Amino acid sequence: MEIKFTNELLYLLIGIVLGIFVGAYLSGLFRRIFRRKNTYERELEQQVKELQRRIEEKDRYIAQAIKSVKKEGVK
Repeated sequence: MEIKFTNELLYLLIGIVLGIFVGAYLSGLFRRIFRRKNTYERELEQQVKELQRRIEEKDRYIAQAIKSVKKEGVK
């Protein structure tokens, strides 16, 4: 059984090779995009947690100051 090398077969081979390269490129591109997003979201979550911790700390200081002022009796 002989297979003749025709233009259609050549176009099919070129299409398959290009499809593999384009698919690999898009896969890498999407991986980089979503990894950046996840990293950025993680950094933002850390900043939010730090800000919440600082707010709670300030609230404790304010409550402590109010208690000490009430205890001393402001004139």
